[in-house]
Amino acid sequence: MGGPFLLLFLAEWFYQSKRGQGDNFTLRRAVTNFSLGGSYLGFELIVQALVVIPICLWLYQYRLFTIEVTWLTFIPIFIAVEFCYYWFHRASHRVNWFWSAHVLHHSDDRMNLSTAMRQSLLYSVTGWWVFFLPLMLLGVHPVWVFFFYALDLIYQFFIHTETVGKFPKWVEYIFDTPSNHRAHHGANGEYIDKNYGGVIIIFDRMFGTYVEEDRINNPVKYGAVGEPSHDNIFHLIFDVFIRM
Repeated sequence: MGGPFLLLFLAEWFYQSKRGQGDNFTLRRAVTNFSLGGSYLGFELIVQALVVIPICLWLYQYRLFTIEVTWLTFIPIFIAVEFCYYWFHRASHRVNWFWSAHVLHHSDDRMNLSTAMRQSLLYSVTGWWVFFLPLMLLGVHPVWVFFFYALDLIYQFFIHTETVGKFPKWVEYIFDTPSNHRAHHGANGEYIDKNYGGVIIIFDRMFGTYVEEDRINNPVKYGAVGEPSHDNIFHLIFDVFIRM
């Protein structure tokens, strides 16, 4: 399942090494991150099949409308999913219950494509899917909601990189780009709790949580404030949750 992502990461590592920037990559960290990604995906599939989808299908019976996915509704539904994702992501930084899962993703003090795979299986426990229930109750079928959410996450794999600088201003204004997402991962005061968007960055601009990356005057320092960056998978997953 993760084969294409692993190949892209290896290509990034090779390219950055050729540019003299290979210090940002280590085999141990890559193994940690991809192992975390594998455990996250496996546990997520099991919990979704056994718990989440049955609950969502039951709630879908009480929907207000039936909203079909067509060429006309595809983009509006995707933007609605992105809106729900914005609030889920924002809560994951502001509410300890959700942060206890999300902190693992921010605990990497490096930024490369493997960082995107640094995910916690506790997401299923803390209940990310609750933020998407309003869409299902409005009338979007749960399978479509999860499909659009999966597209959102796939896109985000590609923005966890230092290989790409900045895009033209109009692209940076609309989309969550590598530059915008690097700022999101910053532990510097100016960058903390900013840029929650997944594919688009518009909701951050609307709700006052946008910050622009300044690589010259304020380079991003990656990591989670107060949390060490290491490779012990058990402690990465459970330490903050247990402390909470």
